[in-house]
Amino acid sequence: MEYKIQIQILNSLLELNNDRIIIYTMVRNEIIYHDLKKTLTSCIQKSLLFKEQLKDERNRLVSQAKVNYKAKPNQEFFNIWLEINECLSLQKHRRINSLFNASENIFESTYTNTLKEDNLKHLSLKHKNLILKQKELLKAS
Repeated sequence: MEYKIQIQILNSLLELNNDRIIIYTMVRNEIIYHDLKKTLTSCIQKSLLFKEQLKDERNRLVSQAKVNYKAKPNQEFFNIWLEINECLSLQKHRRINSLFNASENIFESTYTNTLKEDNLKHLSLKHKNLILKQKELLKAS
């Protein structure tokens, strides 16, 4: 099994969760709507859990393979949150909520795409199960 590809897949999800934590925390601290704050807090907590699980596995593989890999940030995710930043100054609840849902769709589709056959053939059973469990947790929320 190719460690570099496994590391790339795990690192991609790790970076996405890290971006989600940073951006959702910034937005949560700026908005006045308690319903959105509660939803953002829940998403942040899940991503903190996912990040730790993914980081442990990625670090284990990196030490075994003795490689270094950096993932590209998810530009689509960032673009949506740039627009939310604009809305924050105007406190547009409906638009912020709509953009939040769009970012969550991107987040979930990234997990779905990670579980496609092209990627699955490069992942160990342990990593497949980890990603599947995280995806199921996303669906449950």
